[in-house]
Amino acid sequence: MLKKVFFLPETFKQFLEDNFDDRTYANNIIQSRAISESLARLADGINLLDKELHAQVVEHHEDLLQQATGIETLEGVLQMMQTRINSLKASVERQDCSTLVTFIGNYLVQGADLSGIQVIENDLKVAAKARVEVENQAQRMLSQGMTTQNQTQVATALQVFYNLGSLVSKVNEVVDKVRENLINSVKEALDPNTLSQMQPNAGTGGPGRAAMPTPGNTAAWRATLWTRLEQLMDSIYSACGQVHHLQKVLAKKRDPVTHVCFVEELLKDGKSCTTSFWNSVTLILTEEFAQAAQASTFLKQAFEGEYPKLLRLYNDLWSRLQQFSSASNAPTTGIALQIEPSFSLFPSAGDQFSLSPEQALKNSLAPFENAYLSRSLSRLLDPINLVFPSGARNPPSREELASIAKTISSELSVASVDVGLTITVARNVAKTVQLYTAKCEELVRDLI
Repeated sequence: MLKKVFFLPETFKQFLEDNFDDRTYANNIIQSRAISESLARLADGINLLDKELHAQVVEHHEDLLQQATGIETLEGVLQMMQTRINSLKASVERQDCSTLVTFIGNYLVQGADLSGIQVIENDLKVAAKARVEVENQAQRMLSQGMTTQNQTQVATALQVFYNLGSLVSKVNEVVDKVRENLINSVKEALDPNTLSQMQPNAGTGGPGRAAMPTPGNTAAWRATLWTRLEQLMDSIYSACGQVHHLQKVLAKKRDPVTHVCFVEELLKDGKSCTTSFWNSVTLILTEEFAQAAQASTFLKQAFEGEYPKLLRLYNDLWSRLQQFSSASNAPTTGIALQIEPSFSLFPSAGDQFSLSPEQALKNSLAPFENAYLSRSLSRLLDPINLVFPSGARNPPSREELASIAKTISSELSVASVDVGLTITVARNVAKTVQLYTAKCEELVRDLI
């Protein structure tokens, strides 16, 4: 290295050799009897080395200072790392101690029947009573946090249930309750009996007889139905919002002792009730709408005849639900949360779902869509068949053509609430135009 930095005369290069031996060198000088000359050369070499070292220090002064500063910084970092390592070791020891104490406590309380031991019988009663009280308070806090969507309250309540060993069962219970409330909301909205009772002049249906509106009350009956359906969309949105809120907290919250993410506890068995909730929503809507249409002819006619209006409610609901496809990563003040990239209410592409979440929602209305499209096609084709009766030899009049164009325009306008519905109706319009051209060609051939 010194050969590259300093220019050395040939006399001094031997000092840098790997096999240089100072004793051999001194003996050679003594035998040559040129001690004074050798000392002079060594003194000159030392002076030369001092000058070169000084020149190198002066030339690289700034670099040397930076390296010295870097060493001081590195020492500070090492000290900080040492402090954190010591803290981590202490935390591990405390965690091991806490785990051991919990294990011993569970073994003593649950592993053996301690009833009848007078020394601890009162303590067991106090502990059992305290557990029930803590669970009740945590349940009230969880319910309030779910209603107001307060992350702090939900996270605190979940931490209590985690400490009590009932986190998974409690989360399943909460989601099942939301699902049950949603089923009740759908049933109530689609119940023809309660719909008829809300009308001032509604009669009482006999046993086994479906509730039907009176002839003069049909408009009011349908208005009430659509008002209820709008309220149902709000209920679905609220239910999805509650489950998504719970899912956010589960994905963020970690136990401060074990550092286990709560959502990992739910996924230990490979599935989570929160991630499958959307599938439950679409299944509930599919079953309840089908049952309601089967139970009430009026409901079936309303859903089939005004399907675009029903589809518009679904589209508006889906637009509102889009905010649940991902979540803000802002941390919550006052609780130990772990930030996750994103968490969606809807199943991801990796899940075993053949349909997109939006399509799964719309598929709950598939029977009504098919019936509506069939009627729409009939409305489009009927004017063509009317202006071209069997054996006719006269072309349609302008008024008849205007009626056909008006029918086509009306069908497309009604279907404009949804892109997919518009495309399907447009295909029916194409069939209508094809039928019209075929009739015209047939008329021309008959005239010729």
